[in-house]
Parts: sequence; structure tokens; C-alpha cells
Amino acid sequence: MKNHFCIFLFVICFSTGSLIAQTNFPCKTLATKDEIIACSVMQLLDATLKMDSIYQVQVNKSKTDSLLRIRENHKLWKKFSESICQCEADNYSDLSTATINEYQCLTRVTNEYINHLEMMSLDNQEQKP
Repeated sequence: MKNHFCIFLFVICFSTGSLIAQTNFPCKTLATKDEIIACSVMQLLDATLKMDSIYQVQVNKSKTDSLLRIRENHKLWKKFSESICQCEADNYSDLSTATINEYQCLTRVTNEYINHLEMMSLDNQEQKP
């Protein structure tokens, strides 16, 4: 995954809005491992941008007493997602396959967390971490 950190930074530096909507180049053909990795990075970044936006809304509308719980929940989620996805990637001996799997796992768990944040918003309830 470290080999593709530069791709990730490049995408972050030049991103605005939904990356997937702006360009499908690496996701269009998926003909090489590099295209699959680049597509996985873009999907993760897109999910991360959406998550950050929804999280910020939750933080902004939270009362002082629940703000600490929401922030702690977010920190715990980050640790969990990194840990679980590294464990999943460890099952692959090929570095490229492990990298792809890790990005796809991070995207999957980020989307699950987005669903959690959206439920909090829809229910208008503040849930404990």
C-alpha cells in the first residue's frame, strides 16, 4: 500500500467533489493491476470525502455533551477500519493483490460507517460509540 501512497496523495491534492463522477479513467477498463489500484484509491477517497462531510454535519449539530462521544466514536472507527483491513490484506501473499484488497476493504467499511452516520442523522438520535 505504501507504493501507491503517491497516487493517493495526488488524487487528494487535485480532488473536488465526487472523484468517481469527475473521471472514470482508471475504473473504466481495469485492464492492469495499476488501474485496479488507482480505481480502488479513487473509490476510497470518494467514500472518505462523503464520510467526512456527513461526520462534520453530525459534529456541527451535536450538543456539547454528545460531541465528545461522536468524536471518540470516529477515532475508534478509524482504528478499527485500519486494523480489520490490514488483517484482511495479510491473507494475500502478492503485494498488489493485498493492496487492492486493503483499499477495497477500507472503502467497504467506510461505506458502512457512512450508513451509521446517516442513520444517526435520520433518527435524530445521538448514539454512543
